[in-house]
Amino acid sequence: MEIIYVSPLNNEQELNALQSARELLPCGIETADSLEVWTCVEREGDIVILLHQGPVPEREGFSEQGLRIADIFSRFGWVSHTHWTKVAKETADKGQEPG
Repeated sequence: MEIIYVSPLNNEQELNALQSARELLPCGIETADSLEVWTCVEREGDIVILLHQGPVPEREGFSEQGLRIADIFSRFGWVSHTHWTKVAKETADKGQEPG
């Protein structure tokens, strides 16, 4: 999963960023394993874009789509783009002692 955090510079850039974020959503509907857009209640104007790439836990680095989105949103203010992987539960045969 990739997380793109956008903190717009001012109110005008906030409106532009929010409009661009809405345009990312296919038909205005968030779909599983694709893209979600969130806004922060405590930090008015801040936007988080969650980009799900499906079950690829071994993959490292950023997707082309994520890089393009981060680049587009960089014109609105500060952008942080990070890549996340889900933590898997350890099993007894992977170093965890049986209980």
